[in-house]
Amino acid sequence: MGPIGEVSNTETQLTSILAEDGGFPNDRIFSTFLSRCNNAGSRIAFHEPDNGVSASFDQFMTDIIHQRHYLRKHFLPHLDENGILKEAFPICVHSTANYEFSIAAMGILALGGLVVPLPMDSSAAFVTNILRQAPIKLLLASQRYVLEATKIQHSASTESLPAITVLPIERLHDIPANLWTILDSRIHTEFSISESRPGITMFTSGSTGAPKGVIHSRAWFPRLSQAPADEAVLVHRPPSWLGGCLFLFTAIMTASRAEIVDPGASLRYTWERIRRDGITYINSGCGWWEQMVRFYKAELQSHPQKEEYLAGMRGVRSAFTGSSVAVPSLLQFLSGEFKLRLQMTYGTTEVGRILLGVPLNELKRSDTVTDSGIFSELIRTFTEMPRETTLAGYARKTFGW
Repeated sequence: MGPIGEVSNTETQLTSILAEDGGFPNDRIFSTFLSRCNNAGSRIAFHEPDNGVSASFDQFMTDIIHQRHYLRKHFLPHLDENGILKEAFPICVHSTANYEFSIAAMGILALGGLVVPLPMDSSAAFVTNILRQAPIKLLLASQRYVLEATKIQHSASTESLPAITVLPIERLHDIPANLWTILDSRIHTEFSISESRPGITMFTSGSTGAPKGVIHSRAWFPRLSQAPADEAVLVHRPPSWLGGCLFLFTAIMTASRAEIVDPGASLRYTWERIRRDGITYINSGCGWWEQMVRFYKAELQSHPQKEEYLAGMRGVRSAFTGSSVAVPSLLQFLSGEFKLRLQMTYGTTEVGRILLGVPLNELKRSDTVTDSGIFSELIRTFTEMPRETTLAGYARKTFGW
């Protein structure tokens, strides 16, 4: 900042961007997000120490404004009079579920685009097939995945596939001191984006049928704001899966802190983060919990700082698992040593949320999914699901693939 009364270059730049791009859509995604973001302000939104990130909500908001601006320039001929994409064109993102991915996703949503988190092993043919009818074949890449993205770009050119544009995700722009004054008219009240419009794609593992990309509408995001706020959420799974993006966006929409751990991180590193960083919310598969317990028994149970590791794990208020039922010995150890009340969850990518949460130590033989009526609800949901809720079906309907 310069002397009192002097407008900084940072403020001038952001004011100019907002004057050119306009306010954010008047929908439940951005009205909820901006309200909570404003109240959170300087609180940390993303903690990702191995990537040099400890970003506040003010920082996040600033970076989203810049990201939307970059995207808008690339898609300018394809925007309507309100600055929204005429169709929910897919935009691919190559990144783990981290701060950069979050910037990219919110920037895409602000333009009415479809967020497509790429599986880590995506090929050029896979990417170009997704982007076949998009006017700009755009692939946003985090710093770590820029090289992989350029390899995909090169492969597309050598295989005579449609050209792909690769853009690095920019982050950590300077925050103006009067950010929320600049954003006073941050919601454009005269236009909104329909909640039925496609918002994000998640890829299935194939456990309920052939692997596919499932599209969820923009209505998926506001539902997450009903989750408890003020948590420190462990985010450690790829964003192309429900388990990766669900908890990342839960943190975003509730203005909680996302504690980012790379999916390939070692168990030792993950334990260190739990010891140091006050994580309160963990949802992971039974295999992950079993590995964490084995590592604790082998490496930490006799460690001089054992009590610190225990304190970190005992500070977890909400502990969940899914994908398979935990064995009794695991439950007993978690409840005895860690004082954790592990809850079983069941959800599917097609439904896009957790449908059943039961404390595992309270399950009785009669408490079956069928008895609860949820199984019949799942069957109804799957049989009535329109074809366009899959990525291929939506593309056929919208773009004529």
